[in-house]
Amino acid sequence: MGALALFGALNAQTFGVKAGMNISSVSNAEDSKSRVGLNAGIFMNAPIAENFSIQPELLYNSKGVKWEGSEDGSTVGDYLSVPVCFSTTQRLSFI
Repeated sequence: MGALALFGALNAQTFGVKAGMNISSVSNAEDSKSRVGLNAGIFMNAPIAENFSIQPELLYNSKGVKWEGSEDGSTVGDYLSVPVCFSTTQRLSFI
């Protein structure tokens, strides 16, 4: 019986892709400008209970800053992050 419950929970997993953009800057540098970067990754949403799920993600983020002045340049940092999100679903009933 426990194996059937575990099999049902494994089949309920959903996978997805997400993408967007970052706008990053620094606040303590003169002549600095914002830099637009990419963020993209994959995620899996796995129900743990009827109203509770866990969603681990693997995300790539590109951040940095550009500056102009006597010497133009930029600094870029590429990051991998692994956030783990927990969510709950509640049914609201209005009379």
